[in-house]
Amino acid sequence: MYKHLFLLIFIAGCGLSTPKIPGFEEQAWAADKYGCEGNRASQIDVLYEYKDMLLGFNQNEIKYFMGKPDEQELYNRSQVFFHYYVKGHNRCEDTIEEPIVLQIRFNALNSSNEVFFRNYK
Repeated sequence: MYKHLFLLIFIAGCGLSTPKIPGFEEQAWAADKYGCEGNRASQIDVLYEYKDMLLGFNQNEIKYFMGKPDEQELYNRSQVFFHYYVKGHNRCEDTIEEPIVLQIRFNALNSSNEVFFRNYK
């Protein structure tokens, strides 16, 4: 019985771990769906500089930190890609031919192992 109680307390005490990126405003990023408000675009340089700090987290931790992705792609070998539009989605007024997108790839073990920006730098 004590083993089960200890396990329950241990699990309850384990919260989500999230990245700590200086100067990054998580709430503003998450609220800017598809990047239409410009809040994501204003933070792109900070996120680009510290993008490696997003490695090693699971999907729930990234969602908790950055909000639900604008798009999610199931890829082969149980890999998943999260797509966060920074600027230029066709739902926005500032639509550009090649939108800027933050992509986070998760491996089959649900760990983020690649972070890159499409059409930026």
